[in-house]
Amino acid sequence: MKHKPLVSVITIFLNAERFIQEAIESVFAQTYNTWELLLIDDGSTDRSTDIALQYANNYPEKVRYLEHDGHKNRGMSASRNLGFRNSKGKYVALLDADDVWLPHKLEQQVDILESQIEAGMVYGATFYWYSWSGKPEDFTRDYVPEFGFKPNTLFKPPRLLTLAYPLGKAYAPCPSDLIFCRDVIDQIGGFEESFQGIYQLYEDQAFLAKVYLKIPVYVSSECWAKYRLHPDSCVSVVTKAGRYHKVRFYFLNWLEKYLSKQGVKDAMIWKALQHSLWSYRHPILSRLYPILQRLHPFMYHLLGHNRLHIIHGLKRKTAVNTSKIQVFSMNNLTGLQPAYEGYHDGANCNMISGWVWDSNNADIPIKVDILADNVLVDTIAAEEFRKDLFNAGKGNGHHAFNYSTPNWLKDGRSHTILIKVAGTDFNLNSTPKQIKCEFQIISDIRRLKAKLRSPVLKMRAILTKWIDKEYCPPVGQVRFGNLRRVTPISRVWGTDRGCPVDRYYIENFLACHADDIKGRVLEIGNNHYTRQFGRNRVTQSDVLNLLEEPGTTIVADITNAPHIPSNTFNCIIFTQTLQLIYDVRAAIQTLYRILKPGGVLLATLSGISPTYDRDWGEYWCWNFTGLTSRRLFEEVFAAADVSVEAYGNVLTAISFLHGLAAEELSKKELDYRDPGYDVSITVRAVKPKVNVQASPQYDSKRYPMVNLVKPMQDTFEILRHAPGHHKVLWLETHCKAIWYKLSRKTTLQKKSWHRFLHKEMWFRGVLNEIKWWEEWLVSEEGRKWIKNVQDPQWLLQVQAIIDRLHLISDKSISILDVGAGPVTQLGYKYPGRVLKITAIDPLATAYNRILKKANIIPPVPTSFCHGEDLLKKFEPESFDIAFANNSLDHSYDPVLIIKNMLTVVKRSRYVVLRHYRNEALTTNYVGLHQWNFDIKENNFIIYDKSSIHNITHLLSQEANVECYYENTINYSDLVVCVIQKI
Repeated sequence: MKHKPLVSVITIFLNAERFIQEAIESVFAQTYNTWELLLIDDGSTDRSTDIALQYANNYPEKVRYLEHDGHKNRGMSASRNLGFRNSKGKYVALLDADDVWLPHKLEQQVDILESQIEAGMVYGATFYWYSWSGKPEDFTRDYVPEFGFKPNTLFKPPRLLTLAYPLGKAYAPCPSDLIFCRDVIDQIGGFEESFQGIYQLYEDQAFLAKVYLKIPVYVSSECWAKYRLHPDSCVSVVTKAGRYHKVRFYFLNWLEKYLSKQGVKDAMIWKALQHSLWSYRHPILSRLYPILQRLHPFMYHLLGHNRLHIIHGLKRKTAVNTSKIQVFSMNNLTGLQPAYEGYHDGANCNMISGWVWDSNNADIPIKVDILADNVLVDTIAAEEFRKDLFNAGKGNGHHAFNYSTPNWLKDGRSHTILIKVAGTDFNLNSTPKQIKCEFQIISDIRRLKAKLRSPVLKMRAILTKWIDKEYCPPVGQVRFGNLRRVTPISRVWGTDRGCPVDRYYIENFLACHADDIKGRVLEIGNNHYTRQFGRNRVTQSDVLNLLEEPGTTIVADITNAPHIPSNTFNCIIFTQTLQLIYDVRAAIQTLYRILKPGGVLLATLSGISPTYDRDWGEYWCWNFTGLTSRRLFEEVFAAADVSVEAYGNVLTAISFLHGLAAEELSKKELDYRDPGYDVSITVRAVKPKVNVQASPQYDSKRYPMVNLVKPMQDTFEILRHAPGHHKVLWLETHCKAIWYKLSRKTTLQKKSWHRFLHKEMWFRGVLNEIKWWEEWLVSEEGRKWIKNVQDPQWLLQVQAIIDRLHLISDKSISILDVGAGPVTQLGYKYPGRVLKITAIDPLATAYNRILKKANIIPPVPTSFCHGEDLLKKFEPESFDIAFANNSLDHSYDPVLIIKNMLTVVKRSRYVVLRHYRNEALTTNYVGLHQWNFDIKENNFIIYDKSSIHNITHLLSQEANVECYYENTINYSDLVVCVIQKI
C-alpha cells in the first residue's frame, strides 16, 4: 500500500485501571502503524486516568487524552461521540478499555476497506475470552461464535438488520471489532446519547441498527479482537440485576420510533420488529401460548375435526422385550420428548406419514417398512429434514417419511397398519373416519420417550412439500401455493429479496479460485469481484466496458478488440457476459489472446434463467449447458486446461426463475446438483505457458529462408526486462511465424511470412533502441538536446512543413508526429499559427519510463501507438499534417503506415516524410534499419532485400506525390516526400 490512511482509534473508559493498559498496548502492537489513539475519560475515579495521561505525555504524536467538561460522567455514547468529533483519521476503529486487539487487526481491516470501496464498515469474528482470568475451568469456556450466515460477504443495507441480533438470530459484533469510514458518522449521526445508565447495554445495538439501515457492511471470517467477559462488565451487571428485558424493550421501542421517523417501509424489518415486541406487549398471551400449543390436539379431537388426527404414545423401555402402549393423558407428558411421531390421514386415507430421530446419526437415513394387514406394502427411507420447520425442541437428527396409501386400503373397512422403524414395530389400527392408535415397541431402541403432539394441517402441508424429496403427490394434489402464478415473484433476479441464486454459485466459484485472482486482473463491467476476492494479490485492476463509463479503463467490444495488447492479463474475471454476445467464439478467442501465458480465465455462463429484464433483455442471445460450454472453450484452450462445472437442481431453477433469493433456500438445497437443471455453469481455463526451448525441434535446414530459433534464444534473456507490449508482439510474432514455417507456402502466405519476418527483426532492434536512448539521455550531448526540446517556445524546425503552412488558411493547425521518439522534434510554436501537436510512437511506454527516471517532462508527451494501427486510434480526416521523421525505416510495414497517414489527414492536406537516404543498406540492415528510402526517375520508392514499392505509382489515384533530396552537413542526403491528399 503506497499511502497508508490514518486510522483514529477511540477507547472510552470508566474506572478501568485493571485492563486499560493491556488494551492500549494491543494498539501499539499493531502491524499497521499509521494510527492515532484517543483515550476518552468518562469521569473515572481510579488510576485509569493517570495511566491514560501517562501514555498521552509519553507519546504525544500518537496518543491524545480527552474528557468531558468538569470530568463528568456522560455515558458511553456521549464519550464515543466526543472521540468522533476530535478524530482526524479517514477510518475510525473502536476499542473498549477491557478488550484486546490481535496484532493484524488494523492492517487487514484497512486492506478490506481500501479494496471494498462500497463498504462503509467492516467487522469479523470475535473471540469470547474467559481464560484471561487464569483459572483452569475458564480455559475450556473460550469460543468464537458462529456467524449464522455466510461471512466474507458485502451486505447491502438493510439486510443485516434482520439477520443479526437483536432482531435476527445471527450474533451481534463486538464494538471493539468495528472499523468504519469517517463519513459513516456524518450519515447516521453517531451514537445515541439517550442510552444511558442500564440502557447503555444496547447503545452499540442502536448504533449498529442505524448503520445496517443505510451503510453496506463487509463481514469477514477473520478473528481480530478478544472480548473479555468479566463480572464487572455492563452485560454482567444488567443481567444479574434481572433488568435485561427492560433494556431490550427500551431498545425495541426506540427502534420502532426511529424506523418510523426514517420512513422505513421494508416489510421484513417491520415483521421482525413486531415479532420481537409481541412478548413484551402481550405478556399474558406469551405465557399462555405454550399451554395452548399442548392443548391443541385435544381441541381438535373434542371439536370433532377428524380430517387430521394423530394419537400416539410411548412407554419407557423396560426389561420386557415388548409391551403394550396406551394413550397418555396430559399429565404423563410433562418433560417428555418423542422419539417417534406418526399419523394416518383418517378422513381421506391418503397418507401415512411421520418422523423419527436419532441425535447420534443425523445424516444416515432410517429404513422404514410399512405393512398393512401383516403384508409388506413398501420399504421407504426416512431422511433428514430441516429442524427449523418445527419449534418442538426435539434436537437434531430428524428423519421424515411420507407414503401414499394404496387404493385397496381405501375400501371403507378397518385395516391394521404396522410401521417398522429400525427393527421397532409401531402398530396403527385405523378406520377411514376414526383413528385408534396402538403402538408396540421392542426394547433395543434406546432413550425413547413420548409426548402427545398433533401437527395441524399446515404442518402436514409443510411436510409434504419439504421433508420427503422423493414423495410424488397424486395427480391433482400438487400444491403450488405462492408459486401458482403466471408472473414471477421478482423481476430483478431476486436482488430485492437478497442474494440472487446464480450469484450464490458465482461467488462460491470465485471464492474457491481466489488464488488465481492475482497480478494484473481484467473484469467486465466493474472490478467488484477483483476487489472482493483478489485483495492484496492484485497489482493492477482493469475494467472493460463496451461504452465509456465511470471506472472503465478499457473501452472495447470483446469480439473485436485488436487494440488490447496480447498476453497482458494474469487473470480475467468474465461473469455472466457471454450470453449477451452473439459471436461467442470470437469473444473466447480474444480472451485467450489477451491472457498471459499461464494466465487463468474464470468465466460463468447462464443456464436455466430468465432472459429478459429492462437492462439486458434486448442483448440476451444464448443460454448454455455444461456440454456446450466445454466444447466452446476447448475449441480455443487445450482440453486438459479447461474445467467446467454445472450447478443447480429443480428447486433452485424454479426459485431463480421466480426471482427468489438464495437466503430463502437452505445450503443443502442450494448445493445439491442435479444434471439437466443447470442454473449456472462455471469455467476455469488456463492459457499454457510458452516453452521457448521447444522451437529447436523445427528443421531450419528444410526452410533456409528464416531460422527463428536463434533470434528467440538470443533475445530471451533481455526479453524478461522489456516493456510488456513488446513481449506481446514478440510472442505473437513467433506463434504466427511457426505456423507459416510449417505450412505450405502459397503466394499469400509468402507475403504474410515476409511481413512477420520484418516484425521479428523489428523487435530485435527495439531492445537495442531502448538501451541506446537510456544511455544517450544521461550523456552530456543528450542533456543539451533535451534542454532544447523542453523549451515550450521552441519554433517549428521542419522546412517542408513551414512551406505548406502558407498554403493552409486555418489559424489552428493539427499535426500528427508518427514515430516521434521520446520527445517530438518538430518544435512547438510558429508565428501567426496555433500548433496542436500529437506525438505517437510504438516505444512510448519505454520512453516515458526513461524520461520519468531522468525527471524530464516534455511539453508534448508521446503516447503509445504503432503506425500500422493508426486507424484504430484516430478517426479519418483528423489532422492537417501527418509527419514522420526518420522513423518509417524502423517499422515493419512502412507502406501500410503511409496509407494510414494519408487516411487520417484532411482533404487537400499533407503527409510529410523525411528520411535518410538508403540508411538500411548503409548500415547493412543492422538493428531497426530494415527499409531504404530513395528517389528513382522522380518516383518515391521504398525497398528492402527482397521487395520494392513505388509509392508514387501506388498513390497516384489518391494523392499528388512530390519528392526531393535535402542536403545536410553531418549526414547523407535526406529524402523528403510530400504527399497531398486529393
